Amino acid sequence: AEKAKKELSSAQQANVNLPFITVNENGPLHLTMDITRAKFDQLTADLVQQTIEPMRKAMADAGVTNNDISKVILVGGSTRIPAVQEAVKNIQEKSRSRASTRMNALLSVLLSRQESSQVKSTTCFFST
Repeated sequence: AEKAKKELSSAQQANVNLPFITVNENGPLHLTMDITRAKFDQLTADLVQQTIEPMRKAMADAGVTNNDISKVILVGGSTRIPAVQEAVKNIQEKSRSRASTRMNALLSVLLSRQESSQVKSTTCFFST
């Protein structure tokens, strides 16, 4: 299933192959099926929605608005999911980029904010 999730980040369809998911009186049972990105997005839509409020709360706790944020950096494997990127884009309406890091335990945490007399720049890191 993890492999299919990764494949669906760049493809419209992937194969899920889970051998030996259970056993019955006839022996082991395996799951093999194709899944489309549209179906994956449908199955995960509620999880994507659950990330929005923590992101807004992190921004509120940091005292920043969309206008204060110049760049959003998405951190963690699930941020490669196109639906997650689109949700952030819809909320932030700003440029975004992805970064790999070992900080996957973070969830919607604002990490840095820099201000000078002429430039005000805020970078948000969001992780799933």
